[in-house]
Amino acid sequence: MKEKLANNIGLKLISLAAAIVIWFLVVQINDPVISQSYDGIAVEMLNVKALTSDQEYSVLDDSDHVDITVKARKSVIQELKAENFKAHADMLELTQMGSTWVAPIDITLPDDVNESDIYYRPHNLKISIEESETKAVKVSVVTKGTPGGGYVVGEKIPTISSVEIKGPESVVKKVKSAVATVNVTDMTADQTFPTIKLTMVDSDGDPVVNADKLKYDQKESGISVKIVMYKKQLVSLNGSYSGNPAEDYRVTNVICDPDQITIAGPESSLEKIGNSITLDPSLLSVTGKDKDVSKVVDVMEDIIKSDDIKIVDPVDEDGKSQVLVIAYIEKMMEWNELVSKDSIEVTGAPEGYSYSFPDSMGNLVITLEALEAEKAKFDQSTLKASIDLSSYKRAGSYEVPVTVTVPSPYTVKDQVTVKIDLKKK
Repeated sequence: MKEKLANNIGLKLISLAAAIVIWFLVVQINDPVISQSYDGIAVEMLNVKALTSDQEYSVLDDSDHVDITVKARKSVIQELKAENFKAHADMLELTQMGSTWVAPIDITLPDDVNESDIYYRPHNLKISIEESETKAVKVSVVTKGTPGGGYVVGEKIPTISSVEIKGPESVVKKVKSAVATVNVTDMTADQTFPTIKLTMVDSDGDPVVNADKLKYDQKESGISVKIVMYKKQLVSLNGSYSGNPAEDYRVTNVICDPDQITIAGPESSLEKIGNSITLDPSLLSVTGKDKDVSKVVDVMEDIIKSDDIKIVDPVDEDGKSQVLVIAYIEKMMEWNELVSKDSIEVTGAPEGYSYSFPDSMGNLVITLEALEAEKAKFDQSTLKASIDLSSYKRAGSYEVPVTVTVPSPYTVKDQVTVKIDLKKK
């Protein structure tokens, strides 16, 4: 029986076939074919020096990274990592397609992976090539955040005033300035920031697209910026004027709008200014005016006049600080007050002489002047009339000026006189 089985070729073939099928089924179950993706693998650019020194390139459509999909046995996939794949494009193989230059991307595979096992995109590196340009752009400093209470940013001092950039012509032309942004949140003292990175911005203040293609010495290290903090101080403004208004008119008040400003600066400069400023009278003339007069004055040029002082408030959207000065002018009112001759004080009568007023003399008419509101408050008892006879030494009839006194703000409009008869006793 054993010999029959051993010499049965057909049975042996059937057994072999069964073994193969069983092995295949085991492999399929325990080591199936699966797919795995490896994304963002950087493409190495070979022979970049093939581009001349006067040319700059920019990668288009993120084509310097490839995504690879591998279809292989699970046992193979488990051993693979993204770094097992290498991608490169040779600049010597560049061909032009319209305004774009392309170079084929080649993939270097691990030993256990065949070319037929992979699928990748993109197949070509795409770049634009243009002339290189170099120019110097101004360095400016901007701050973000809010300083500590009572302080503002005074000076922003970068270590360099400009930076030389080099790169693709289309990118370089868009750059207006290089901005260093410093966070000043809660700052109350001067501070130096040693490594502030620069941001290239256009004429609208927006970051320039593809600025990473630019080359400049400070690209990685950044620049040093010193921030000087100023202390704030509230200052009251007092208006003033020069000249005299039209006849019978008076300046009733002078105001500033606003009547307070907030300034900031070094403490020594703030001490010199103090907490109150009276404006120079020459800023507002009322000469010959019969109505209100106003003028807008520049705070820095006309009031502060200091290079190391900063105006915090008011400041308009253009960065200017202005104050409106107004002189209010009102017309004076005239009215008459009567003074009896008996109430006139007489002094200086010469010895040996007597004096008298004419019997026909009535009350003195005194014309006073003041604003309408002041007229209603006038107290006649405050009006005093007097004459001085010390300069009259002989008998006779004289027209003697009367001295009339009234309290402020009332004024006597015209000079009045009385007739005096001087007789020897």
